[in-house]
Amino acid sequence: MVKEKAAFYKEHKTEIQVGVSIAEGVAAVSVPTALGAIGVSTFVDGVLGGCANVMTGGEFSNGFIGGAVNGWITSVGTCFGMSSSADALGGFVGNYITESLNNRDTTGPKKGEIEIMLTSAGMGFTQFQIGQIKTLGVMSNGVKLPKGSVGYWVAKFFIIRCVYTN
Repeated sequence: MVKEKAAFYKEHKTEIQVGVSIAEGVAAVSVPTALGAIGVSTFVDGVLGGCANVMTGGEFSNGFIGGAVNGWITSVGTCFGMSSSADALGGFVGNYITESLNNRDTTGPKKGEIEIMLTSAGMGFTQFQIGQIKTLGVMSNGVKLPKGSVGYWVAKFFIIRCVYTN
C-alpha cells in the first residue's frame, strides 16, 4: 500500500506540488482577510452596541462588550456559512452580556434573570429576522420574504425611508 502511494506521488509530484502551492496561496489570502473582517465586525458592532446602550441609559463599556461579542459570533458564523444561526445566537448572547453588565452597575434600573433571558431571546429573534433580509439590494433583485414576517416589514420600512427621504 505504501509503495503504491509512493509510486503515485512520484508519478504526479509536479501536479501535487502545484495543488499544494495553490492551496497555500488561497489560505494566505483568505485567512487574513477573514480574520480582518471578523476583527472589523467585532469592533464596529462593539461601538454600535455601546452607543445603543448609552441611548437606553446604560454604560458605553457594557454595550461595547456585548456588541463586540455579538459581532464576533455573527462574523465567525457567517465565515462558516451559518449566518442565520449566528445572527440569532449573537443577538441573544450580546444582549444577555450587556444586560447582565448593566445589572451590576450601581445606577439604573435592575432587571431580573427572567427578564434578561426574555429580552435576549427577543433580540436574538429580531436579529435573526433582520439577518434574513441580507441586504436591501438582494431584496430589490427579486428575493421574496414571507409576507407579514418581521423581515418583510423591516425591509418595507427601510425601502420606504430610502425612497421618500432621498
